Amino acid sequence: MSPARFRRGCAAVLLAASLALLGACSSSGHGGGASGTSAGSTASTTASAAAGASSAPAPAGSAAPTTGAAPSAQASAAATDGSVPTPDGQPGEPGYTQPEANPVPLESPASVADAQVKLAVEAVNVEATVPGEVSGPAVRVKVTATAGSTALDLSGASVTATYGQDSTPAVMLTSDQQSQTLPDSVAAGSEATGVYDFAIPEGSRDQVVVRVYLNSQEPVAVFSGAVS
Repeated sequence: MSPARFRRGCAAVLLAASLALLGACSSSGHGGGASGTSAGSTASTTASAAAGASSAPAPAGSAAPTTGAAPSAQASAAATDGSVPTPDGQPGEPGYTQPEANPVPLESPASVADAQVKLAVEAVNVEATVPGEVSGPAVRVKVTATAGSTALDLSGASVTATYGQDSTPAVMLTSDQQSQTLPDSVAAGSEATGVYDFAIPEGSRDQVVVRVYLNSQEPVAVFSGAVS
C-alpha cells in the first residue's frame, strides 16, 4: 500500500471514530435531559399533592383541637363551698337566713312554733335622755310572748321595724322610761312583755312592718299595717 493511501485510510478511520463518539455524547445528553425533566415533573407533582392535602378542609363533624383543660371536679366543688346557703342550713352557718312566718296584721296574734306573739302598737311622744336620741313623735310597740308547753328561750330576742315603700329601717329609741326588753326566758304556759319605741315620721306610718325575733331557732314573727 502506498503511503498516500495509508494516510487516507487512517483519516477515514479517525473520522468514523469521531462521528461515533459525537453521536454517543449527543444520545447521552438527550437521555439525561429527559431523565431530569421526568424527575422534576415527579417532584413538582408530589409537592402539589402535599400542598393540596395540607390545605384541604377538615371533614365535617371533626372535633376542633382544644387548648384549655376542662374544669376539674375540685374547682366546681370549690365554687359551691359551705359559704353558699343550703336549704338545710343551720343557725350560725355562713349564708344562713332565718325563715319568716307569714305576715299578719299589726293587731293580730302570730303563732311561732309552740309560742304565740301579739303586739299593741300606738303613736306616742318620747322624751330622749340619752345623747344622740331625739325627743318627739314615735311609735311604741308592746310585744307579748306566750310560751306553749315548753319554756321559751328569749335570750337572743330582738325587735325591728321598717316603714314606707322602701322599707326604711326605723331607729330604736331606748331612753324613755317605759322602754324595756323581753326577759331571757319564759316558763311554759307563761307570758312576758317588752316595750320598744321607734322613731317613725308621722307622715310615713301607712306601711309599718314589725319583726319579732324570739330566738335563732324559730321563724321570725312578721306584722304589717298602718299606725294612726
